[in-house]
Amino acid sequence: PDRWAGWLAGGGDPAGLLRPPAPEDVGGIEIRPVGAAVGDVHNDGPGLVERVPAAPLGRPAVEPVALTLF
Repeated sequence: PDRWAGWLAGGGDPAGLLRPPAPEDVGGIEIRPVGAAVGDVHNDGPGLVERVPAAPLGRPAVEPVALTLF
């Protein structure tokens, strides 16, 4: 919160806004795998943040889909 005003006002030293967060801020963050439903804006609900088994390293959790316009 102490950096919000500077960010919203713009100007100043942009590189200073990119400094890493304080350790006490990072300490409250939990990184965990979630299901593929998180990526769809149509989904909502508390089940989206439930932990799922992690995919093996080097392999995607879901096989990629070919997305082409033509």
